[in-house]
Amino acid sequence: MRRRGLGLLLAGAGAVLFSSELPGRIQDQLKGLEIFELKEVEVSGLRYLSREEVLTTLGMAPGTNLWEDLSPYRERLRAHPLVEGVVLRRRLPGTLAVEVRERAPVAFLADPVLSPVDREGRPLPLDPVRLRLDAPILVLWDERKQASLGPSERRTLASEVARLEQMDPGFVAKISTISLSPRGDLRVEIWEPPLTIFLRPGISADRLDEAMRVLADAKERFPDSDPWALDLRFEDQVVVRLQGKRGS
Repeated sequence: MRRRGLGLLLAGAGAVLFSSELPGRIQDQLKGLEIFELKEVEVSGLRYLSREEVLTTLGMAPGTNLWEDLSPYRERLRAHPLVEGVVLRRRLPGTLAVEVRERAPVAFLADPVLSPVDREGRPLPLDPVRLRLDAPILVLWDERKQASLGPSERRTLASEVARLEQMDPGFVAKISTISLSPRGDLRVEIWEPPLTIFLRPGISADRLDEAMRVLADAKERFPDSDPWALDLRFEDQVVVRLQGKRGS
C-alpha cells in the first residue's frame, strides 16, 4: 500500500510537471520526499545579469524541496534592480527553471556622469564602458532652471526613446541627446549630419517617414544650404530651417 500511495503521489506530481500548485494535502506529502530535492537550476533570459548573480540572489540551497513555497525566492529576484519580472517553474523531479525578464537600458542620464536608465527612467547598475552601450543621452532643455531632470521628466524621455527604438531603431541610433521642454515638446539632436528635430511625444512612424522625405527634398532643392532644424510640432506641416536662410 505504501508503494501504491507513493505511486499516486508521483503520478499526481507528474500531471502538473510545469505547474506551480497542487492541493495542499498532496503538496505537504511531497515535501517529505527526497526525490523532489533541488538538484539543478536552469536560468534563461539573461543578457546583463550573470547566472552566478541570479543564483546568489535566488538563495535556494541544493537539497531544498521543490514543493516548498517559491514566492519568497521569486520576490528576492524581483527586488534586484536589473530584474523587471521573473517566472519560476518546477521541472520535476529535481530541477527549478528560472525565467528572468531584465530591465534593459534605453538611454543615458547625465547627472553628472553618464548612467544607463531603463524605459521608466530608472537608473541601472550597469557599466556603460564595459558593455559598450550606445544610446541617446537625456538632458535638460536650455530653458530649464533646475539642476537636473526630475523623475517624471526622466520617465517621459526614457519611455519615448524606448517607443521610438521599437518603431525605428535606425532613427534612434542617430540620436545624440533628447530633451523635454517646459511645454512638453521634445528636442532631438542628431549626430551626423548635425540636425535638431523638434517634435511631440507619441509621433507616428508615418509622420516621421514624411518628415524624412521632406528633409531629403529640401536638400535636393537647396544644395548650398544645409538644413539645421526640422520642426514637426505643427499639425500637417514639416518645417525645414536652412543655414543662412530665413523662413523655411
